[in-house]
Amino acid sequence: MKFRILKAVYGTPNNEIDVTKEYEKHIANGKLDVVVSNEIAKNDPDKNFVKILTIQYMNAGKELTKQAKEGSRIQLP
Repeated sequence: MKFRILKAVYGTPNNEIDVTKEYEKHIANGKLDVVVSNEIAKNDPDKNFVKILTIQYMNAGKELTKQAKEGSRIQLP
């Protein structure tokens, strides 16, 4: 089974937004390779705080979760 995003949320414990569709658009050749940013999220859910991206995804029949801080690069699978 190929890689696919089940759910992606971006923000802080105070405010998170669903960014699943935004990150799905960045999948190329079955992989995700992006820098986590407000630009991809199209929103800053909690100004002046570092946000975390949490992605739940399927790869090779397994459900996995990965997190990345705002400004860092995330590569999946």
